[in-house]
Amino acid sequence: MLNQSVNTRFVLKGRGKLRFKCGDKVSCQVGDEFWQPGVIVRLRYKERRQTYPYQIRLVMDGRLIVAPVDDDACIKEATKEVPLRFKVGDRVACRCHCTWEHGTVINTWWYDGMQGLSRPYQVKLDDGCLIFAPEDCDSFIQESLQNFDPKKRERSTPRVQPSEKLFRNTQQSEKDAKLRFKVGDRVQCYHFKVGDLGEPDRWEWEPGIVMKLWYEQEDGDIYPYQIRLDSKSLFASSSDSDEIIKASTLPLPGDLYPGKNDPLFEDPPMKENDCPICFLPLPDKYVFQSCCGKHICKGCYHAAATIEKIDSEVNYYVTHCPFCRRRGASNSQDIIARLKKRVESKDHKAAVTLAGFYDNGEHGLQVNNEKSFELLKFAEELGSTECLRHLGLAYMNGEGVMREIDKARHYLKQSALNGDANSREDLAWIEFYEELNPWKAYKHFVIAAKFGSGDALKEVREGYSTGFVSKEDYSDALRSFQQLSLEKSSAHREKAAALEAYDEKSGCC
Repeated sequence: MLNQSVNTRFVLKGRGKLRFKCGDKVSCQVGDEFWQPGVIVRLRYKERRQTYPYQIRLVMDGRLIVAPVDDDACIKEATKEVPLRFKVGDRVACRCHCTWEHGTVINTWWYDGMQGLSRPYQVKLDDGCLIFAPEDCDSFIQESLQNFDPKKRERSTPRVQPSEKLFRNTQQSEKDAKLRFKVGDRVQCYHFKVGDLGEPDRWEWEPGIVMKLWYEQEDGDIYPYQIRLDSKSLFASSSDSDEIIKASTLPLPGDLYPGKNDPLFEDPPMKENDCPICFLPLPDKYVFQSCCGKHICKGCYHAAATIEKIDSEVNYYVTHCPFCRRRGASNSQDIIARLKKRVESKDHKAAVTLAGFYDNGEHGLQVNNEKSFELLKFAEELGSTECLRHLGLAYMNGEGVMREIDKARHYLKQSALNGDANSREDLAWIEFYEELNPWKAYKHFVIAAKFGSGDALKEVREGYSTGFVSKEDYSDALRSFQQLSLEKSSAHREKAAALEAYDEKSGCC
């Protein structure tokens, strides 16, 4: 059927004079502002007790449709086909993935069934691939001066895909296949840019900066360069030639590199958060004691545990708080009751812990992101610095509050300035995926690694191998990480880690 937004009332009532006759070539509207050529096959066609002025067979796919009214809004005289520059059999050169490939025209005004569009040309490339030209202009298709010899083709190497043919030497090392630019170089790239609403699509040059060499995409294709364009988009250059990529003398964006006087990228003081029992720096995972509100490392927590026989078959660990010596909670209801009591006494650590239980649905609580966010804001009013990262993640993910990336950055930056390594990692991933800025991202990873983050150290190692992290920064991060790891280690903590690993492997609670 044609566009149903048109009034389907048949204005001629079956007896008026029709503008076209059988066999006439017409253009029919088959979608919103989309016209297809067709031929009229019947007049005053009846279907389901309704009479339509025309039944038309579309030229492109052979479908039979009807025109609800004899009006230019639905059906009009076919416009004369625009003459094309090339005919079937002509040798042409076509732009494929920003490179030019030679081939032969095999169809004109070819119908693309996947997109439902009519293309000026269908071309068979010399390597056997079938492509189409979206427009009859020099930007997509040009006359080829290269002749094709089928016999020579048979003696050549087996057919490969264009991407494989272009980068057959990508298995070589970078030293063997030298590139003109390196990571960080300022370049200009010729790429296809989709126009905004009301603007046409176009090919244009845009400045950018090289981010990766011999970049491999998810589909397995390998490209010489990955470039971050100034419009904060990524572009994969398919060849190392001046037709696609060339040097640029334009200045770099001012916010690309970490500022020398920016306090965010200076090493902040280490967060003083020691275990009150062993006085060693707390690791990333610790235990919050709901009885006295203290953070205890798992080494001291397990060292104070004793085994009591609950029944004749099962032995349970029963813990007494290493700090206040109060017996630990025996069930989830007791844990939640103690936490709520401490929140009522304005304990910000208890508020953050209870917010985490609501966020994850632990200890019998239903998942309630709004309640979790409310507790975090309460902890912020009490002056807590531990809640800052959680508030940033809540704004980042839109959990319990509307998603606001600016507020997420604000809270994560405040947490990072207070020495939180995990907030540094969160900021790094924001720079990677939101800003496409690996230079600032790896600087955050370097600082996080100095604060003892093993995941951040892995990213720093990757940044050093790709050229974003200097040898000096990598060495400083590695030394600081090793020194802090030694300060955090103890015999009790190693024993607790081994016990937890065994329980996890055996499926114990």
